[in-house]
Amino acid sequence: MLGRIAEMTVAVIAITLISAAILLSAMPEESGRDVTPQSLSLTVTPNAMACVHNVGNVLFCVTNYGQVGSAAGSAHDCETGLPAKSFEFPAGSEVGYLYTGGLWVGAIVGSDTLVSVGVDGWQILNELWPCEAPSCGIDKRSTNPASPYYHPDAISDLDMIAEYTDTLTDPAFVGMDWDGRPHIPLNIEMKQQSHSWSEPGDNEYVLVEYEIKALGVDPIQSAYIGMHADGDVFHAAQPEGYLDDVSGYRVIFPEALNGGAIEYAWTADNDGDPNEGGFDFTSATGVIGFAFLGPITSSDVHSFNWWHPNGNPSFDWAPWTQANSYFDFLTGGMGAPEGDRSKFFVLSNGETDYDQLESALDHTADGWLPPAPVSLPAASGCDTRFLLSFGPVDISPGEPVRFAVVFAGGHDFHVGPNDFGNLFDPYSPSAFQATLDFSSLEQNLTAARLMYDGIHTGDINWDGDVDIEDVIAMINYVFLGGDEPAYIPVSDLNCDGKRNLLDIIVLVNYIFRGGTLPGAGC
Repeated sequence: MLGRIAEMTVAVIAITLISAAILLSAMPEESGRDVTPQSLSLTVTPNAMACVHNVGNVLFCVTNYGQVGSAAGSAHDCETGLPAKSFEFPAGSEVGYLYTGGLWVGAIVGSDTLVSVGVDGWQILNELWPCEAPSCGIDKRSTNPASPYYHPDAISDLDMIAEYTDTLTDPAFVGMDWDGRPHIPLNIEMKQQSHSWSEPGDNEYVLVEYEIKALGVDPIQSAYIGMHADGDVFHAAQPEGYLDDVSGYRVIFPEALNGGAIEYAWTADNDGDPNEGGFDFTSATGVIGFAFLGPITSSDVHSFNWWHPNGNPSFDWAPWTQANSYFDFLTGGMGAPEGDRSKFFVLSNGETDYDQLESALDHTADGWLPPAPVSLPAASGCDTRFLLSFGPVDISPGEPVRFAVVFAGGHDFHVGPNDFGNLFDPYSPSAFQATLDFSSLEQNLTAARLMYDGIHTGDINWDGDVDIEDVIAMINYVFLGGDEPAYIPVSDLNCDGKRNLLDIIVLVNYIFRGGTLPGAGC
């Protein structure tokens, strides 16, 4: 019996390798493409669009210019023409959790430090744009046959696909950096795909996938990538509600991930906005969180930084370690990073800031600078920004950096309407912190991670496709001591927690015999 199994094993491997050789030899060579940067002329008009994911229990705005969120409705929904909801949760509640957010990508190129941003967070600054109208809009797809956007290649109930670059340098669109320097591109292009679902259990988050690659022939080495967010939390009837938000960072190890971790940033209202001693329909009792997904968990540096920006340098403040206190933002403040040099420092500094609720505590014993005068009011809630980042990664023309960001809502973060008023002490915040309930948010983040892993199961070489090259990569890994998959969760195709011949058989059956989609049922 063992001999028969061995023979079958050899046969499977042989057939697979022969099939791979035949298919690969028949593949056409990839043709080159024109990567000429966009013109500096004022006649270039990027086809900027904003569209709202509206099939689930969150209403979430994405754009084709590197920004998420609508900046309080400044962007208008491509479908309705109305001011777009930024991140409304639950859908229809008029409670918003996000002003705006966006990608930051930075690297040291030669002797220069360059950062391209989808949103600055303090200035009105955007350095990522699509090509000229009428091309390069947002393409919608849906798995729902009844949807006008039905497409056989769709992934979710509503997919939105966009592409853009950082190569436009016209100051009419990209403005000038805080230090007066014009925008200098990294010369990168990005493909963005966002996905949302309507089914309960998966309808309170949106996945946004990114592919970033270098234009031209030279790779960008040791780049850092971040997601910036300005999470304003309040009901539409309370327009000043953004002034008392709190933010933080957590790491969880959900049982469903078998040891896998999720590192996420979060923001919420400080007290849930009770009204006359109780919560009502205007109360912002939930929380928003976002996390990176994909093979970036093995990166050398993860950073979480939050800051309180202010035009008065005395109130422009952020937590800083003593080791990083040498850095001069050149603004007079220690909070908002303005200019490419400062942005890159925040992207790559490796700090994990303590939670905002702990701002008034003295953390010097742990290597932080002592609290500043502004620390006390910041602990009670203020208008904060934060950045979650990772790196270094090399961005090449041929092999894009691929990752995702999940944006999720959570219910009932604030449990008691009087908890903040009765329990919060800026010099001893732990009693109040213990009342905060992250369970709903973390359930949604975990569901999103499982969905993301399921979408990409079988993509062993992490190139965006499940094909014969993945079979070869899996054989090399299992039998020949080759490289392990770039993202380990995608390689357990039969859901038994192992990587072996059985996974290879599942993959071969899927590719050549129309078998079950890899990972289905995990």
